[in-house]
Amino acid sequence: MIIQDATPEQIRRALKALSAIQEIDLELAEIAEERGGLPEQVKSLTTRIAEYEVFITAKEREQVEAEKVAGESSHKLAVARERLTKYQEQLYAVTTTREYDAITTEQDTAKREIGEYELLINNNTTRAVELVQMIEDKQAELVQLREDKIAREQELERKLRETEGEEKDLLERRAVAARELNPRLLAHYERIRDAKDGRGIATLVGEACGGCFALIPPQTQVVIRQSRDIYACESCGRFVAPDSEIN
Repeated sequence: MIIQDATPEQIRRALKALSAIQEIDLELAEIAEERGGLPEQVKSLTTRIAEYEVFITAKEREQVEAEKVAGESSHKLAVARERLTKYQEQLYAVTTTREYDAITTEQDTAKREIGEYELLINNNTTRAVELVQMIEDKQAELVQLREDKIAREQELERKLRETEGEEKDLLERRAVAARELNPRLLAHYERIRDAKDGRGIATLVGEACGGCFALIPPQTQVVIRQSRDIYACESCGRFVAPDSEIN
C-alpha cells in the first residue's frame, strides 16, 4: 500500500495513527462487550411485542366475528324453529295431497336450516371460547415481554451512563488520529478490521506478519523496518509495521 511521495517520517506518523486507532477501537469493543447484547435484546423484544400486539388485535377481531355469527345464527335458529312449529300445526289442517307435499317441503327446508344454524352456533361458540383463551395466554406473554423489555432498557441505560463519557472521549481521540491518515488507508484498515477480529494492523514479528504469521519477503521486510512504505500483508490484508512504530 503506497503513499505517494511520502517521507519515512510521514510513513511513521501514519503507522502511529493507525496503531492509535486500533487501540481505541479495541477499547471501544470492550465497552460494547460490557453492554453485552442488550441493544440487540431490546430491539428483538420491541419487534416481538409489536408482533404480539398485531396477533392479539387480529384474534380479538376474529373473536368478535365468531360471536357475531353465533348471535345471528341463534336469531335465525329461533325463526326457523318457529316456522317448523307453524308448518307442523298446518299439517293438521291440510285437505289435499298437494298442500301436504308443499308443507312437508317447507318442513324439510326448516329442519335443514335448523341443522345448519345449530352447527354454526356450535362451531363459532367453540371458536370464540378458544380465541378468548388464546388471547388471554398471549396477553399474559405480552405482559412478560414488556416487563423484560423495561428491565433490559433500564440495564442498558445504566451501562450507557457508566460508559458514555469514556466512549465519547475515545471517539474524539479516534477522530483526531484519523485526520492524520489518507482516507484510502483508513478505509482499508476499517475493512480489514471488520473482517479480522477487530485488528487491521500488526507488527513485523521476525520475518512474518504478526497477525497471521505468513512469511514476508526479505526485501519487503527491509522496506517495512525502514518505514519506506506502508505494506499490507498479502495473506491477511493487515498493515504490517515495525514493532517500534506501533508500541
